[in-house]
Amino acid sequence: MDTTAEHRNGAVEREMGTRQRGLVDDCLEEGQFESAIDLLKQLRSSNYKPSISHLHQLIYLSLQPLPTSAADKFSETSNSEIPSSPSKSTKKHLPSAVAIQSAQRLLMSFAVTNSPSTLAQALPSYEKDGSGIVDYGDSVIGAEAACIPNARHCWDILMEGFTQRQRRMLPTPKGKGKNRTHTFEEPFQTEGRAVVGENSWSVLDWLLLVFEQDELQTEARGLGQYSPQLLRQIPSPRNGTGARWDTEAPLRIIFNCLEQAEVRHRQMGARLMTLLINLSSTVHLDLPMFVASVFIRLSASGAEQLSALFSVVPPSLAFHRFKVSLCPRFLVDTANGGQSRVDDRPKVQARAQPRVFRSARDPAATGDMTIMSTSDSSGPLSHYSKHPLPEYNEIQHLMEMQISASSTNFVTPPLLLKIKFELFNSYAALQSGIPRIDRDSDWMDCLQDGSLSKTLDLAFDNQSGKKYRESLESIIGTYFEIQ
Repeated sequence: MDTTAEHRNGAVEREMGTRQRGLVDDCLEEGQFESAIDLLKQLRSSNYKPSISHLHQLIYLSLQPLPTSAADKFSETSNSEIPSSPSKSTKKHLPSAVAIQSAQRLLMSFAVTNSPSTLAQALPSYEKDGSGIVDYGDSVIGAEAACIPNARHCWDILMEGFTQRQRRMLPTPKGKGKNRTHTFEEPFQTEGRAVVGENSWSVLDWLLLVFEQDELQTEARGLGQYSPQLLRQIPSPRNGTGARWDTEAPLRIIFNCLEQAEVRHRQMGARLMTLLINLSSTVHLDLPMFVASVFIRLSASGAEQLSALFSVVPPSLAFHRFKVSLCPRFLVDTANGGQSRVDDRPKVQARAQPRVFRSARDPAATGDMTIMSTSDSSGPLSHYSKHPLPEYNEIQHLMEMQISASSTNFVTPPLLLKIKFELFNSYAALQSGIPRIDRDSDWMDCLQDGSLSKTLDLAFDNQSGKKYRESLESIIGTYFEIQ
């Protein structure tokens, strides 16, 4: 197995030396978690990889509840005894609040110092790397930390009570007269548990930072604005070919975050949604299927989460494209009385030259809102999705369609106006990034012949829609010189 890896700053990450790792292991064997974490802090370097076993134990410690009693806040050892055999007992070591919080901070530090691919090796995923069984030595929490790699994917470890599952420990004598324990875990029941436990938010924050760093590195290499490590957390299609599409697990996390009262938690949902939206702008994630999954969840969860989603996710080309795909679903569904099927959505005609989106950070982009044309399937552009934009006449039809949103429907009249605004604004933003010669001819005509005003009049035909109409006229005027 290769023991080195090239890091983004040119440093080569090597395996931590046996002596250094042994010092940390000695502390973990004695339950001295604070000392082990302090050593890892001193050893942290872009030149050396943290070991997978140490990362597992840091994640495990980070997921633990903070002690509630004053005595336990600073003590790492409890006097309670857990029977392991008729003749022996094992002292249970509980991490202190200082150890738990230090583990959380150290994980975040590793996300800045070391490469995402190195850290992601410690995460469960659908793509096993074949590294085999992890050796935790005689660490007092090694058996418990083994639940981390045994999960299906990284979203599972965030679930409420994931590390507090019931275990049966039986001692098994092994080598040099030492006793080790075999741990048998009871089946983990997921029903009724929060998808992000009360003690899991710091680990979710760390996961997001790892994926965000991975996305930045991937884009810097000219391979597209997406995270390959996030892609590993989405299952491949059963036939093994084509784009991935099953985003159910991360979407559960996102919508749970959007329901939280704490702003920081809602922002985590926005960050994860941004990562998925960027991924959907590549060939690796099926955009229509992703949009359909979001539509189903939003339809079931209520109008508040749709408004929350639009407000918390930062604007970008990828988000504009996502909204141009999502908003028509709601308009058609409302027009059909909430009975629309997937096949009822507006049909998108194939364009002669599909556009693919380039990030503003891409050095090949010509501006902040650049959409490039390509007929070449090789090179960096091949990573960008070639899913075409709808024609303007389809957008115009949706905007001018008279829809009566009833009180029993998901889309209320105020939300209907908001959806139309988001759709038209995003379509205008995308068109503004296309070279003039490639813009939709009907769109260009509407800017010049005055029909844009008629469309906006029909779309926002009451006093409540006046503010949206005025905003769109102002925004579009900044994108284009309208005569």
